[in-house]
Amino acid sequence: MELNEYHLDQEDIDALRKLRGRGCAVTVFLPQEMPASASDDVEDAMCEGGWDQINFDNERIDHEHNSTQASAASIQQRHDPA
Repeated sequence: MELNEYHLDQEDIDALRKLRGRGCAVTVFLPQEMPASASDDVEDAMCEGGWDQINFDNERIDHEHNSTQASAASIQQRHDPA
């Protein structure tokens, strides 16, 4: 089979949909989409980019949570002066 002839079959698509349905992030590049790249290199880059996004989102959520807690504490102090 030549690189430009590869396509995902229904079993592949079903497996990807099942993983997505379970909350997994799934991305596939076919060999013909990356003819000059090693699949290991592409996987590594995708993993690094994915972790960057995950860490960014977690930091944003932590910041929002901390801001909410600080606001609640400030409101509490205004209503219950020591």
